[in-house]
Amino acid sequence: MKTRPGTEIYLDNNATTKIAPEVVEAMMPYLTDYYGNPSSMHIFGGQVGDALKHARKQVADLLCASPEEIMFTSCGTESDSTAILSALQSAQGKRHIITTRVEHPAVKTLCENLETLTGHKHRITRLKVNSEGLLDMDEYRQALTEDTAIVSIMWANNETGVIFPIEEMAQMAKRRGILFHTDAVQAVGKFPIHLQKSSVDFLSMSGHKIHAPKGVGVLYVRRGTPYVPFLAGGHQERGRRGGTENVASIIGLGKACELAAAKIDEQNTRVRALRDKLENGLLQAIPRSILNGNRSERLPNTSNVSFEFVEGESILLHMNRYNICASSGSACTSGSLEPSHVLRAMGVPFTAAHGSIRFSLSTYTTEAEVDVVLEKMPALIGSLREMSPFWPGDDHENHSSQGHGSVLEMAVVSLCVDCDDSEKDAFYRCKANFLQIDELGKQLIVTGSVRGFRELGQRVEIQPRPWERAGLCRSEKQLTSMAGADSASQQSMKVLLRWQLAAAWDFHINQQPQENIKVPADCGW
Repeated sequence: MKTRPGTEIYLDNNATTKIAPEVVEAMMPYLTDYYGNPSSMHIFGGQVGDALKHARKQVADLLCASPEEIMFTSCGTESDSTAILSALQSAQGKRHIITTRVEHPAVKTLCENLETLTGHKHRITRLKVNSEGLLDMDEYRQALTEDTAIVSIMWANNETGVIFPIEEMAQMAKRRGILFHTDAVQAVGKFPIHLQKSSVDFLSMSGHKIHAPKGVGVLYVRRGTPYVPFLAGGHQERGRRGGTENVASIIGLGKACELAAAKIDEQNTRVRALRDKLENGLLQAIPRSILNGNRSERLPNTSNVSFEFVEGESILLHMNRYNICASSGSACTSGSLEPSHVLRAMGVPFTAAHGSIRFSLSTYTTEAEVDVVLEKMPALIGSLREMSPFWPGDDHENHSSQGHGSVLEMAVVSLCVDCDDSEKDAFYRCKANFLQIDELGKQLIVTGSVRGFRELGQRVEIQPRPWERAGLCRSEKQLTSMAGADSASQQSMKVLLRWQLAAAWDFHINQQPQENIKVPADCGW
């Protein structure tokens, strides 16, 4: 199915943005007439070089920085890698990196590679977030050590929009003589940034997130900051990045920064108001919908909402029928239903994490588009829930005629083993063929094999003896009941349970899983 351009309701601006018409207009001469190399000595190349200087100043003005501190790159990912690797090379033997559990894969994957591919020569501290996606500043303060080479923390989260206190964190790092990098790809253009008054040493941004073309980014390098080039072999970018510049895209980025500077107030008034209307409308119209992330410390354009008991991928596919474009917080791939690492770090329940949708608006979003989304989404979610084995139903009285000994239709049991100390999370989605209630109603019996779908990339089976040993009784550390577990009564026809088991329970990996798991009826469900 193809979409006719201009008919889409585009609410996925944290993924990429429409190129502004003014940006296209600014770029066109450098795609046609002004094709000279900006490094050439002749006047034809010199004209292009002058245009690059102007674009560099436009970027610097948006960030309140000096033009010579602006280095053009190919994307935000390159900027992130350049900053971190440069800091490590100039760190005189320091090998400790501080980051968070909710970083963009550009930083997350690089840190994982530095940790594992170098024989664990680098030590990574990943700061936790709370249920609202906020950092613990005490944990950050304690993580700073004499061996810390660099702190790399995003300014605003790409999935939830939660904003971190980067200015304060950079100041704390500076007092310890530690370099500070922030991935500001989602932050730039959404609220004022004043780098001349900041302690940030490196800042990454990307053109296609602010209505410039794809394939161009920026790394801000504070004057005097130690720097080792990532791409050598040329004098371009003051010797900091070799290779002929992507002239037309840089010109477009400069124009986009000029436009963004003029529209920051609109981002924080009109766009925020539309975001709030969309968000509040969805939460009010759709039962069992949840807002993910802190309400106040958040980007003005971003809303991450979970719709329990349905899959995010299914929601997106059905939204396509109405030309509504958004994204899912669930990274669903073949053979795996692992939710977003961001929502996982926040402790979002299983059914909510897998049904999360990120709506991200822009200055091009209209109120009419928001109204269409509010009109279509309630019925869309309702129809998907009717097809979902997860959904406990709106009216439990329909099942009240079922007596003791009834075989329940279906149950999906999900458990999450969180190994904080080893920094390795193992998540399992486990299926039980049936749930039964014995004649006396004293216990639930799960029958059917339990198979782990993912554990460090390998398929394993779990022998869940700790379930019986712990008795599955409710406690803060042993059991987290899922929303909807209150429907697990003797009369219910559908049930959905989730247990969060501490790593200390020592799961046994075995080829022969236990078939029957007895769950006491007094566990508090």
